[in-house]
Parts: sequence; C-alpha cells; structure tokens
Amino acid sequence: YYCSSLEEGEKCGLRGVSKENIEAAVALVVKQKGGIDVVEGKEGVVSNFFKISPKEGKRLKEEIKTNNKLIAEYDKKIDELDRNYAEAVKQTVIHAGDKNRVAVYESLITEIVDEKSNLNNKKERLTQQNILNTKKLNVSSNADKILTKLMDERNLATLRELFVTVIEKVHVFNLTPSIDVIIINFVDGTKEYFLYSYRLMKQRIKILTHSLFYYDVRDNVLRYKGSD
Repeated sequence: YYCSSLEEGEKCGLRGVSKENIEAAVALVVKQKGGIDVVEGKEGVVSNFFKISPKEGKRLKEEIKTNNKLIAEYDKKIDELDRNYAEAVKQTVIHAGDKNRVAVYESLITEIVDEKSNLNNKKERLTQQNILNTKKLNVSSNADKILTKLMDERNLATLRELFVTVIEKVHVFNLTPSIDVIIINFVDGTKEYFLYSYRLMKQRIKILTHSLFYYDVRDNVLRYKGSD
C-alpha cells in the first residue's frame, strides 16, 4: 500500500507498507469480527455478518440490471465511435493535400479516441460493481458454508475473495515510522480500527482493536474513547 499522491506524480515522503502483511492482519480482524459471536455462544448471530436483508438483495439485483443496460448502451456508442473513427481516418487519406481539412479530421479523431476511452472506463467501473454485487449476493445465500470456511481457511488468497464481499475499503495511515493505523470500512457501515506493526507482530504482541481507541484522520493521532 502506498500513498495515492504517487499516482499524481508527487511524493509525500511516507513509506509504503507490505500488501501481504497488511492483508494478513486484516484477515485476523475480519475473522474476529465474523466469529466473535460464536465464541460467545450466540449461535446463528454470526451469519448475519455476511447476510444481507431482502431489501438490500433486491437493490443489488436492480443495480446489476441497470448497470447491464448502461453497458449495452455504451457498447452501441463505442461501435458508432469505431465507425466514425474509421471514416475520419479515411477522410484524412482522401484529403491528404488539404492541410486544413486534414487538421479538422485529426481533431475529430482525437475527440473520438477520448470519448471511447471515457466510455470504456465507465464500462469497467460498472462491470466491477456488478462483479462485487454478485459476490455479495452469492455470499449472502451461502453464509453458513462461508462462515465455516472463514473459520477454518488458511489460504489468504481464498480469504481475500471472501473478504471483498464484506469490506468496502481499507485505509492505511502512518502513525510513526514503525507503526501504522489500519481502518477497515465494512459494507454494513461499521468500522474496525487497529494498530499494525510488523515489528510488534514478530514479537507476538496483540493487535489493538477499535474498542480501545479511534483514529482522528484530521490530526493524525490516536484518541482513546472517552478522552478529549
């Protein structure tokens, strides 16, 4: 994980954090969140971590249907752009001796390429959203089996497939040169905060969970619950 400033051609000076180590730590937290009620003997409650309400299930299905319609519309527009592109290229060859007309068609070609790229990006976002929504629906309908797998699974790659259905985002903040704060935003609206330090993990020091503190993003500090 690295700062998004790198994508903008800038460097903020904060160090990157090992993806494998972070996701292994996230796996521990998600396992705890998914299995804590079983430990406490509240049978059946734990499955609700993965299950979605009928209302939410209906919304996801409708969103998938709407997205598919939009994707189909984008495909038609892209086909039309491809035809316009081919015609514009043809015209630049036909009017090769007329610099002004060629310049007009070259400008048109640039606009077509940009519009097609924009449509493809929109298609990709909708496609990825449909994939995620489908996974959520599948997980919800097989919650009990997935729960068992979640508690027993040792393969992080497989766990990652399960976690994407319950995790919306993972944020990593450098607190000190050796300690990071990890914030997990779950799709149900809840959050988990915990400290991550590879050095501490090697020493088998327990990771602190959000029950002890919360992270103030604005000031980049940890604040204990109930404190100012």
